[in-house]
Amino acid sequence: SNSIKYIHILLHNETKFNLPLIKIINTNSEIFNKNEHVFVTAGKKIYEEAKEFSNVIYDEEGKNLINKYAPRCEWIVIHGHLPFIMGVKIKKKYLKKIILRFWGGSIGYRYKEGNHFKNVVKKVMNKLYIDKVSNFAGFGIANKVDAVTIRKTLPDMPMFDMTYGTGKRQEILELVKDEKTC
Repeated sequence: SNSIKYIHILLHNETKFNLPLIKIINTNSEIFNKNEHVFVTAGKKIYEEAKEFSNVIYDEEGKNLINKYAPRCEWIVIHGHLPFIMGVKIKKKYLKKIILRFWGGSIGYRYKEGNHFKNVVKKVMNKLYIDKVSNFAGFGIANKVDAVTIRKTLPDMPMFDMTYGTGKRQEILELVKDEKTC
């Protein structure tokens, strides 16, 4: 059942970051075995630009991609901002095989002054969300700013260097399971 090593879930229908990622993994055979990687997107634009690669799958059922593909692989790599509902719906048995490539911002909801009821609801929802993501195998990061942001909410989270490459050798995405970078 775990025939694929890495399934990458591309959450955003954008090509600036996703396309180089797909190309890096598919065209650097001395670093990556492209047969170990599958990319899943609900985004028509990414798919149209990347379908020349046989390991790119278009799946318009965007909501439950994580639970759908997790049984088929060793590792799920989520790229992008993980929406609240999608995060909370991840089945517990899959959490330890997930690496979330962090795209900046905050983890969970931000609170606004004044609306007490909304903030109470957000606190409850935040707890549900953070309970899930805190059990991920790790976060992929681009830089120290990401590391600092993640440490604030998840002090013990393992982090992996996952810069989206610009062609420079040392910047090419590395999935190193047991190597913390921060």
